[in-house]
Amino acid sequence: MILLLQVTLYFFMVGIIFIFESKNHDCLPISLRPGVVVAVSIGIASIAGGGLDPVDYNIYMSMWVLQVVGVIFGIFIRDFILIGFPQCDSGNNGGRVVATSKVIFIFSVISGLIFFMWKGIPMLQSNIEQGRVDAAAEGTGYVRLFAYMSVPSGLALFALTKKWRKIYLILPCLIIAGMANRSPFLYVLSPIIFFYASKNIKKMGNSKIVASAIFLMTLIVSLGTYRVFSQEEFSSYDEYRVDIANGNVLGVAWTSFSHYARVVADNAVLTKNLVDRGYIDLQYGLSYLILFVTALPGEQLSLDREIKLQSGRDFVGGGTPPTLMGEGYVNFGYFGTFMSGIAIVLLLSYWYRGIYFAKKENNIGAENLSPIIYGYMACWVMMSQVSGFVGASTVPMAGAIVLFLIWKMR
Repeated sequence: MILLLQVTLYFFMVGIIFIFESKNHDCLPISLRPGVVVAVSIGIASIAGGGLDPVDYNIYMSMWVLQVVGVIFGIFIRDFILIGFPQCDSGNNGGRVVATSKVIFIFSVISGLIFFMWKGIPMLQSNIEQGRVDAAAEGTGYVRLFAYMSVPSGLALFALTKKWRKIYLILPCLIIAGMANRSPFLYVLSPIIFFYASKNIKKMGNSKIVASAIFLMTLIVSLGTYRVFSQEEFSSYDEYRVDIANGNVLGVAWTSFSHYARVVADNAVLTKNLVDRGYIDLQYGLSYLILFVTALPGEQLSLDREIKLQSGRDFVGGGTPPTLMGEGYVNFGYFGTFMSGIAIVLLLSYWYRGIYFAKKENNIGAENLSPIIYGYMACWVMMSQVSGFVGASTVPMAGAIVLFLIWKMR
C-alpha cells in the first residue's frame, strides 16, 4: 500500500513537472530542464527503497514524501521567488573573467603537484581506496581542495576560450585520476554535455541525451568494478567473493550497482535513526558550513565520517553519505528534509534562467558560461541524492562557489 503511494506521488510530481517545464524557456531540451533533472535524480535514488524492511521503509517514506512535496512546492513558487534574477550586464568583462580563471587554474594545478609530492599518488598505491581516504584525511587541508578547483576553473576557461581548450579539461582529469576519485569526473563531463546541448538544441535531442546519461552511468559502474577487482579487501565480502574468484566482471558490476542503489535508501534511514537516538545532535545548518572546517590542516570529522563512526560500520573507503534527505534531517529535522526538495528546484531554476537571459541579451560570454554552470549544478543536485550537498564531500560545494564568483565577475 505504501509502495503504491510512493509510485502515485512520484508520477504526480512528474506530471506537474512536465506541465510546467513544457511552458518554460526553450533554452535546452526538456530532458535537461530543472524539474526533469530533479525528478530523474529522485527516481534513481529511490529505486531500491522498496527493498528495505517494513519498519525502515516507513521511516524512509516519511522523508521521501516530504522531499517530493518540497519539490512540487518549489515548482509552484519558483517563478515568484526568482522573478528578480539579475540579468546579464551589457558590458564585456570577459577578459577579466578569463584572466582570473587562468590564475585559479594554474594555482590549482600547482596545488595538485604539491599534493602528489607530499602524499604520493593514491591511484598508484597498492590499496587505492584506503590510500585515497588516508591522503584526504591526513592533514592535506586546503592543498587537496585547491587541486580540485582545477575543475570549475578549467570548465570556465573551456567555455570562454578556444585556445588550449583540451588542456583545460585534460589536466583536471589527470588530477582526479591521480586522487583515485570517480565522482569528480562527472563534474567535468556533465557540464560539457549541457554546453553542447545549449549550442545545438535541435541536433542534440532527448535520445542523444539519454544515450549520454547511459554512457556516464556505465563509466561510473566500470570504475566501481575496477575498484572492486583492484583491492584484495573486497574478496572477503560475501557478495563479491565468488564473482571475484571466477573473474566474473559483469557479476561484480551488477553487484556493485545494486549495492549502491540499496545503500542510498539505507543511509537515509540510518542518518535519521542516529539523530533520533541522540548519537548525532541536530546541526541547525552547521553541516552546510563544514567546507570551512574539514579543509583545515589535521583530521577533521565531517558528517559522513561521523555517521560511519557512530553507526559502528566498518568498510573499505571513507564515510557514510547522509543523502540529501538525511542531511536536511540532521540540520532541521523533517522541515530540513522538506526544504531540501525546495532548494534543489530553486538552485537549478536560478541557473537555468541564466541561460535564458544570456541568450536573450546576446551576451556571448555569458551564453557560453551559463550552461556550463547549470550543468555543474545539475550534476551537484543529482549526486546530492546520494551524498547530500556537503555531507560527504566539500569539493562540489567549493567548485560551485568558484563558478558563482566567476559568474558574478562578468
